[in-house]
Amino acid sequence: MQYEDIPKLSHAEVEEALRSDSEDLSVAVLSAGLFSDDREWGESVCIRAASHGEPKVKGNAILGFGHLARRFGDLVQPKLVTEIIETALNDSSDYVRAQTQSAADDIESFTVYRIHRPS
Repeated sequence: MQYEDIPKLSHAEVEEALRSDSEDLSVAVLSAGLFSDDREWGESVCIRAASHGEPKVKGNAILGFGHLARRFGDLVQPKLVTEIIETALNDSSDYVRAQTQSAADDIESFTVYRIHRPS
């Protein structure tokens, strides 16, 4: 995997990527998690994209939860987010599982929430 700089996208640009389901959606969800000053909106973007069929979009959306937790020290909808993460830890995609593991680690490091991990 090669690192690429994530651009700071506006709310309108992220919403357009969500509506059009464009190739840029996997980057747009990361931008929302990394740069949005609106924690509630950023989390809602990640929630909406966390059920996407494309593993890169889904994995990056879930990783966005970790970025938001690190940046804000809390989650808006912790029950829903932890359920999404706990489910994704068993995803069939290696990419989704790896991104989810990183998000779970950030959530446990920067918030009071705990993730139930598979045994």
